[in-house]
Amino acid sequence: MKDYLEKHQDTFKDKINVENLEIISEDLVEEEGKIFAKLNVCPNKECSAVLKDNIITKLKKKTKVECPHCKSGLNVDAINSVTLSFEKK
Repeated sequence: MKDYLEKHQDTFKDKINVENLEIISEDLVEEEGKIFAKLNVCPNKECSAVLKDNIITKLKKKTKVECPHCKSGLNVDAINSVTLSFEKK
């Protein structure tokens, strides 16, 4: 996931309207003045769609859920999570 984010870093900077984007693979500590967001990503390497929080909630309740994009079956333990931290321009 980190390699993908680094490869498309300029696109992400434009989409979220930030000047600097640091990609790290360790836990982030929330800091005042920064915005934090967590993305849940489909584990299918051919899909990598962002999954809404309600899908994760359903999975935690042991409900059978498919990725709305690629239709592969999801397992809460296989979901990739990415935490973003950035400052507004």
